[in-house]
Amino acid sequence: MIGKGARLTEALGWCNYGKRTMIIVMGYLQLANGGAALMRSAIVLVVRATRAEAGCDHYAIAADVEDADRLHISERWIDQSSLGAHLVTDHVVDFQVAMRRTRIIKAAVHVYHPDGTIRRLINI
Repeated sequence: MIGKGARLTEALGWCNYGKRTMIIVMGYLQLANGGAALMRSAIVLVVRATRAEAGCDHYAIAADVEDADRLHISERWIDQSSLGAHLVTDHVVDFQVAMRRTRIIKAAVHVYHPDGTIRRLINI
C-alpha cells in the first residue's frame, strides 16, 4: 500500500530515471481499413531492428484495443543523437516505404524533450 503523501513513481520504482535525460516519442497512425494487417510484417521488422539499436530504451508499435487500424507508437531514447541516428536507418526507411503503400487517414507523432520542448515528427 502506498503511504500517505508518497508519490506513485517512488512507490513503484520503475518510472524513476534519476538524472537521465530521456527523449520520448509518442503518437498514433490511423490507417485505412485493413491497413495494419497489410503492414504487419513491416512493423515486426522495424520494431525488432530498432530495439537492437544503441540508445533505444523502449520502442513499441501496438494496435488499439478498439480499432486494429489505429497504431499507437511509443519510444524512449537516451539522447537526441540516438533518435537522429535511428531516423535514418535502413529499417526506418523501409518502414516509411511500407507506410506510403498504406493509406494513412490521420497521424500525429511528437517528440518530447527533457527541456520541455515538443517537436512535431508527423502530423497528418
